[in-house]
Amino acid sequence: MINKFKQYLHNKHAIKYIFLFLILAILGHSYVLYRYLKDGIIFTGPNDGIEQMLPIQMYLYEHWTSGSFFYSTDLGLGGDMFMDFSYYFSTNILFIMNVILIWIGSFIFNFNTEHMLFWAQNAIFISIVKSFLIMMFTFLLFKKLGLNQLSSIVAAFLFAVSPIYFRFTVYWPFFSDVFMLLPLLLLSIERFLKDKKIGLLIIIVAITFINNFYFAYYQLLTGLIYFLYRFIFTHKDDIIPRMQQLKVLVTASILGLGSSLFIFFHSARSFIGNNREIYQGKIPLLSDFTKHDNIFYDNYLIVVLFITIQALLTYKLYK
Repeated sequence: MINKFKQYLHNKHAIKYIFLFLILAILGHSYVLYRYLKDGIIFTGPNDGIEQMLPIQMYLYEHWTSGSFFYSTDLGLGGDMFMDFSYYFSTNILFIMNVILIWIGSFIFNFNTEHMLFWAQNAIFISIVKSFLIMMFTFLLFKKLGLNQLSSIVAAFLFAVSPIYFRFTVYWPFFSDVFMLLPLLLLSIERFLKDKKIGLLIIIVAITFINNFYFAYYQLLTGLIYFLYRFIFTHKDDIIPRMQQLKVLVTASILGLGSSLFIFFHSARSFIGNNREIYQGKIPLLSDFTKHDNIFYDNYLIVVLFITIQALLTYKLYK
């Protein structure tokens, strides 16, 4: 991954791409910025967004900057702050970096970190940065898959500003990290199969388990399905024999998991030790659509973009 970035940095067009994706990330949030600047509407959802995400971020920042990193009596006798919040932000790499930058910046700009509004404003900034990173990583993936530059840019932009991304970022921002990590995971698989480079895969597996142990399951399951597909249907540029693919990938995955155990073990243990009542309600096979559902831009289960309908009906596109 580092060599890939060096290759693009040495390219005279690399800086242009960085500025392009930064501009696209801001444009992708133009409506969010407009509503905030004009109407004062904050970038977070009701319920979880207001009641959990922002207070937990502020809580962790206050304790971390005061020197309390693992335990807090606010959570009861022997309250394990690190394990209890591992589902949220205590192991989230982007949030940890954000806290460091806020702490350093507070000496210069005197941030009012004790006010909830600050963390709502910070959510907009972090979402723009995250969108920028998503576009960068997705662009590299599609370039690796053989798409031309324009198609890779358009695909990266649509992926980074999709309704699902904003839904995750508004309600559960740590879940939208998958939009960064998943392209990197698929890119690492492609680099292994085509370039015989396995280092990035080990790093991404480790980061995935560290960043959020709960969502790592879904992401790695997607990566496994992708690899099985690539294992069955090989590409003309693949240089690794099938049996060697299995041996090296299993070994790399174990190394990645082992590298994350110093955090993943404690996070998973906190989840397993969390006693919850078994849900007794009946779950219907099909969800009933109500007058509030709109599958084209706002639905809990599925979102179909208008451009998808146009693409499906554009038969020349598939030639």
